[in-house]
Amino acid sequence: MFSFEEGKLLLLGFGKSNRSLARYLEEKGLPFAVYDDAIPEKRRDVDLREFGAVVKTGGIRNDHFLVQKAKELNKKIVSDLEMFYAMTRKRRLITVTGTNGKTTTVKLIKHLLPELDLAGNVGEPLFDFAESEKDMVLEASSFMLEYTEDFRSQINVILNLSPNHMDHHGSFAAYAEAKLRLLKNAGPEDFLIYNGDDCVLQEILKPFNLRKIPFSRTNPDGIFISGSIIRLFGKTVDTGNLKLLGKHNQENVAAALGAVLCYDPNFTRFERLESFVSLPHRLEFVGKIGKTLVYNDSKATNYLALKTSLAAFSNKKVLLVAGGEKREEDPAPLEEVLGCVDAVLLNGGSGKELQRFFREKGKRTVLFPDLRSLLDEIKEYIKDQDVLLFSPGAVSHDQFKNFEERGDFFKERMKIFLTE
Repeated sequence: MFSFEEGKLLLLGFGKSNRSLARYLEEKGLPFAVYDDAIPEKRRDVDLREFGAVVKTGGIRNDHFLVQKAKELNKKIVSDLEMFYAMTRKRRLITVTGTNGKTTTVKLIKHLLPELDLAGNVGEPLFDFAESEKDMVLEASSFMLEYTEDFRSQINVILNLSPNHMDHHGSFAAYAEAKLRLLKNAGPEDFLIYNGDDCVLQEILKPFNLRKIPFSRTNPDGIFISGSIIRLFGKTVDTGNLKLLGKHNQENVAAALGAVLCYDPNFTRFERLESFVSLPHRLEFVGKIGKTLVYNDSKATNYLALKTSLAAFSNKKVLLVAGGEKREEDPAPLEEVLGCVDAVLLNGGSGKELQRFFREKGKRTVLFPDLRSLLDEIKEYIKDQDVLLFSPGAVSHDQFKNFEERGDFFKERMKIFLTE
């Protein structure tokens, strides 16, 4: 546990999370300094011997010179999540992590339990809630969990696990290790809701001693998904009227319900699910071009997310728009869902790799240098498809600030073609 007797804090990176922490430290009169390469006035010489700990934001790479120097000096390196746990009052936490589906799941939990705070990687910085008396739903990324030591959450959710952020973590093993720090301090009275159909998760969760509750389509023990019906804890919930596409979203709902009932075993307001709507950039319905339905899935930043999106349209004829910044990832798992794909329009650094993959599978492809040029010509490729799906399967940083900006760009360009 950090003590200010060891020295002041260095906030490494001055994004949203550390700005929130800085406001809290200022209000409490606690000593700190800020370093950020991207902000000239915050880029200065730092003597790490003056500091007791470094609070590193997720955007700072592990090979940053100050991270390396801090390790050489045996200085504590923590995330804002660890600081929040150490410096604010203890509250009941529902913490959700995984490779895909985190934001939808925490939003679902918040929708069902509106009395709880919602913070973390979902967009609201933790220290904005430092003085709150409420319990919290928390979305935790691998970047947040990587530098935790004492953090403990009473109700934990791991949705799935597949290779991601390899440029940061270096290997899948390191990425998985960061995610599993969520359970480092879990006790036998704590809960874990997890994907029981994920063979990787099943194996790596074996050493952890807490109340494990799988959600599954094959195993009726725990949370059982059967068609549109979810059975859990002696209750039956029909999800047939939900406004969410895809089997992956049904799994998100199952996980959310499990977390809610662990938090409040007497919860009965399941009808609230029917008023939940899909989040922006996550299989978001944009409109129609003739009879073709247009969907924006810009949040699909890896191949697993792309696979999941295609699976939602398994009985449709799809014109797929994909590609973005190239990262080390194997597209082979996409082969399972290619039956719906009519043609593929590709762009960006990952476009060439995807073009080779889709061509080998007998799919028509066209490669463009970037998304702008692709969308300039997209109208001539819309024929008799049921669905136009924008699901990049790649991060956006080669052309856009983030997936939100990319998705907004797609939606804006589509407006001139929409017929309804």
